[in-house]
Amino acid sequence: MGSLRIAPALLALALAARADGEAAKPAAPAAEPLRDPIARLLDADGDGALSAEELKGAGAALLSKDTDKDGALSREELKAGGLGGEEGAPRRGGMLARFDSDGDGRISRDEAPEWLKQGFGEIDRNGDGFLDEEELRAMRGRRRGGRGGREGAPGQEGARPEWTGRGRTGPTLLALLDADRDLSLSAKEIENAPKALLDLDKGGDGALSREELAPPPRPLAGLDRDGDGRISREEASERLKRRFDELDKDKDGFLDEAELKALDAVPGPSDREPE
Repeated sequence: MGSLRIAPALLALALAARADGEAAKPAAPAAEPLRDPIARLLDADGDGALSAEELKGAGAALLSKDTDKDGALSREELKAGGLGGEEGAPRRGGMLARFDSDGDGRISRDEAPEWLKQGFGEIDRNGDGFLDEEELRAMRGRRRGGRGGREGAPGQEGARPEWTGRGRTGPTLLALLDADRDLSLSAKEIENAPKALLDLDKGGDGALSREELAPPPRPLAGLDRDGDGRISREEASERLKRRFDELDKDKDGFLDEAELKALDAVPGPSDREPE
């Protein structure tokens, strides 16, 4: 009988010792918060990744910042909610900056250079007699189709969203979700958020890891001071300036990665000259 009474006591001691041992174990370090503000909002469990369930709830999470309850997020609501609103703003650069002499945000036939006038009617998709940024972007996409570019402008059916908006730390999820690039999220863009985010799911598991959420490496980091993925004439080194017009195949006033590859493929004698 005595041994039967001792057994429960020993069991209790063993369980207590085990509990003390587990309590003494250091807690697992918390995952480092995601850098992108929208990713942080969606990461409900704070594990530094987005599960399939968190992606499914992306719309509801975004609408938690909809203060006027209109089913959309204005630029002001995005900024007030700490989700952006300035990153990814359309830049008035490239051909518009060079040829839009009256500053109306469009290029008229009179303002267009001779090479652009030749295809003006084809590029002017809406037939209004002007070329706007969307039409110019579509033109660049068609020209770069053979170099891995995408057909169609962002927001058009069949066009994959481009993660091109940039904040201080690189491209942002706001730029991925904001298909029409107006620095706000419409009800449709919010509804489409789970599908748009899955564009980053390289592993095909229906979730996004920290690695998949990380901004792509900033291209041309050595010269691309404003982080827009292109080198302007002002950013170019002296060596590049000497061949800028030759390398700028689409004449948009910038050199992208595809155009710079030509520099390696067909080096000119000046490319080896010291800076």
